[in-house]
Amino acid sequence: MKIDSLWLWRLILPTVLLVSASVSHAIGLGDVVVRSSLDAPFLAEINLLSVRADELDTLRASLAPDSDFRRAAIERVEILDNLVFRPFLRDDGSAMVQVTSPKPFTEPYLNFLVMLEWTGGRIVREYTVLLD
Repeated sequence: MKIDSLWLWRLILPTVLLVSASVSHAIGLGDVVVRSSLDAPFLAEINLLSVRADELDTLRASLAPDSDFRRAAIERVEILDNLVFRPFLRDDGSAMVQVTSPKPFTEPYLNFLVMLEWTGGRIVREYTVLLD
């Protein structure tokens, strides 16, 4: 029995579209905006993508583990241990990760990996910032 390829695509395509639609709501890490200057405590905001307000409590943001830094061939300098990450909802309803440090940063250049974990997954993204 010969199967018509058009018939096969008509059978498979709706299934593929249904599966892709169910995974389309993926949380993401957006751009970083630095709000501090050199020789001051670090303050930055990382925009969160596709996050609903009710999901914010399930998010955990942190510096990525050493193994991720090695895999990405990025040096994990000690000053990065001072970074504190906190998912936060802005007044306008948009979500972000606030990144702060209690100590001033004296290096004008920072390169680090942020890990975001939630019930449905985990992502890691690299950020490079220049402090003026």
